Amino acid sequence: MQTLQSQQAQGDNQLLMRANGTNGQLELFPTKIRIKREGLIQTVWRYKWGDKEVPLSKISSIQFKDAGFYPGYIRFSFSGADQMSGIKDIYKDVNAVTFGRGAQHQDFKRMKTAIEQRISEIKHSIERPQQVSLPIDLAGQIQKLAELRAQGIVTEEEFQSKKRELLDRM
Repeated sequence: MQTLQSQQAQGDNQLLMRANGTNGQLELFPTKIRIKREGLIQTVWRYKWGDKEVPLSKISSIQFKDAGFYPGYIRFSFSGADQMSGIKDIYKDVNAVTFGRGAQHQDFKRMKTAIEQRISEIKHSIERPQQVSLPIDLAGQIQKLAELRAQGIVTEEEFQSKKRELLDRM
């Protein structure tokens, strides 16, 4: 039997989208991104970099450069991250993945949109926590209404209307 925490962890590890670039892959999960380095060149770099996972809630900005004469890139900024000093450094940047024109470019455009959407959803869920519905003591409320009716504060029609409204909530 799985615990709630392990079920949530499995959900957090559900791959939503992947885009393959020229110097690595970018994977989107419900609450994080993963920058992976695979291939011959990346095997050499892996010793230095390795895969990198970043919670979506920690991403402060996304830089996106369209592919053209030079390769395009997607780069993530978050607090505590090193800042890139120039376009030549993008190939060495652990927070970036480069991509070519055509299908790769389109894949990374879709990825950027999906990441922004997930970040927005996470931010929205944090700002607006789900409302907790409290159990209603229907019998107690109907009894109070009956007392108000007996005191003449509430008419019989008002009592019956409110009683029906409360019973409909069940």
